[in-house]
Amino acid sequence: MCQRCPRGQQRVLIVKVTKARILSSFLVLISALLYWSGPADAAVAPRVPPKVCEIRERAWCIYFSAATIEDSPPQSAVYASVWSVRGSYWASLPLVIREPRGCRQALSDTVQLLSFNKRFNWNGQTWNRLAVRLMKNGNCDLVLLSPTLDRDPRGLAFFAGLGLIQACETNECQGPVLGAEIRDLVNPDR
Repeated sequence: MCQRCPRGQQRVLIVKVTKARILSSFLVLISALLYWSGPADAAVAPRVPPKVCEIRERAWCIYFSAATIEDSPPQSAVYASVWSVRGSYWASLPLVIREPRGCRQALSDTVQLLSFNKRFNWNGQTWNRLAVRLMKNGNCDLVLLSPTLDRDPRGLAFFAGLGLIQACETNECQGPVLGAEIRDLVNPDR
């Protein structure tokens, strides 16, 4: 300590040194952060992970999700499989997908709504029946069955299930999601 310095000046000197050190440390920290963060345009919002097909056929797929997917033997020689998709919040109300054999032989080249029936009887129950063409030659016409509104008042199996099905126009299964393509054309409420 300086014994010749007046007491007030000593305190001022200490405060000035402390402020200078804090300012210097702050500038070093900011410089380091700017250096390590990279260019300003590198800051990007977090990316959503890509959707992955859980069940992949040649012309279509069912996205990986919290849904349970079951494959049942077909009741007709026309179909390769009958799939049941049940979400965690619509477990008792499956979306049933009847897949023709042709869907396993080529990529999709169209998404076209063929028909929508509100009252279709199948396996002793009434369903909404939706037929969607995925190949222009007619070899892949998926038939989708969802519970009618008396069993599924919010239409969860219909709308959530359609959002999990994608047409595969490329080997990487890029193509439109069925729900996005046809949701405005059909409505089980009407």
